[in-house]
Amino acid sequence: AYALNGLGEAADAAGKPAEALTHYAAALVVAAEIGGRDQEACAHAGLGRAYEALSAPSLAEEHYGSARVIYTKLGSPEAEQISYRLSHLPARG
Repeated sequence: AYALNGLGEAADAAGKPAEALTHYAAALVVAAEIGGRDQEACAHAGLGRAYEALSAPSLAEEHYGSARVIYTKLGSPEAEQISYRLSHLPARG
């Protein structure tokens, strides 16, 4: 999961959100299978960023929300960063 999230981050940084989606989605499956909650949250956050870049705010909101829940349960400071991103998504309508 860690390696797949890393590939997603690399694609994200290269401006390739559609490619990032593939890696983050695969990371999410692996993380869920092995119980890697931190990597699961990372994958959700990455999916949120990718969907946000692809102008899909409802999907971004869904994944950011999942990431925030996990990060909060883990006591991770990333929960605040995700809350910030959620608050700055474009309004749906």
